[in-house]
This record gives sequence, structure tokens and C-alpha cells, in this order.
Amino acid sequence: KRNKILEDTDWIITRHFEEKMSGKEPTLSELDLSKTLKYRQELRDIPTLEGFPFISLPQQPSFLE
Repeated sequence: KRNKILEDTDWIITRHFEEKMSGKEPTLSELDLSKTLKYRQELRDIPTLEGFPFISLPQQPSFLE
């Protein structure tokens, strides 16, 4: 499930950086970008957490729902 969430949110990060690189105003605010990057890192860190694989997924930012 973790890998699927990461895969499903790849496009958000890609779009943000493509918009910035092309000189367009990014769709994501800097705050939302920060929250998304933090969420994705928490997902990546799951295998290193004590109790893995019996742990809960991190809370998804509400704007990604």
C-alpha cells in the first residue's frame, strides 16, 4: 500500500517542479509542497520503524484526499 501511495503522488511532485522550471506559477503552494514531501518521506521511512510491518500509515495531508 505504501508503494502505491508513493506512486500515486509522484505526479504531484513532478507537476510542481515542471511548472517551476517552465516559469509558471506552481499549482501547489510552498506549504502544500512541504507537507507533501514530508508525507512522502514518512512513507519511505516506514520499513525502518520499530514494529514494522505492523504499523499505521502516516496521516495523509487533507488536500491530497
